[in-house]
Amino acid sequence: MKKLFFLLTLLANAFSLYAQSYLSPTPVDEGSYELTSSISGTWKIEKYHNAGQAYTIMADPNKKGQLHIVHGFGTMTPAIVSKVNNNLFLSLYEVGGPEQPEGFYIFLLEMLSETNVRLVPLRYDLQIPEGQTLAQYLSQPGLDLQSILQPHAINLANKYFTVKRPLDTTGRKINIVSKK
Repeated sequence: MKKLFFLLTLLANAFSLYAQSYLSPTPVDEGSYELTSSISGTWKIEKYHNAGQAYTIMADPNKKGQLHIVHGFGTMTPAIVSKVNNNLFLSLYEVGGPEQPEGFYIFLLEMLSETNVRLVPLRYDLQIPEGQTLAQYLSQPGLDLQSILQPHAINLANKYFTVKRPLDTTGRKINIVSKK
């Protein structure tokens, strides 16, 4: 699971599920999952007839588990990937506004393959016991993960790997003549 291609795709899909996902005042944690540079790229929501929206995802090389998602309109959204009990969670930041509070939308991140990921939102009506953090709640023994997930999900694919003609990365020869 070192390859975080799935993170990129799940972030892209998260935006369409905001209204149906749990909004937390804090992320699951401050980034407990080590991201690799392979997560960076262009990810696309998988819909019928190639109609899904595309997002550019960049791993922050200075902060463990942190990503930046760039939408088609040029806006950038920070996100944090956390590992709790061998499950990955994505905390997607929402800036808030007059009708929407500031916080983090929380998703379960599932790696289907190196080029495909799935984001499943946590139930918007999730009840965390008083005095527990979200990470403590998600790590408690006996928690039925399926009972706190929404019945729908977003599937994402890394566009680079789904193109029929892969990008030529060999380059061209450079003719260098040294002067003596």
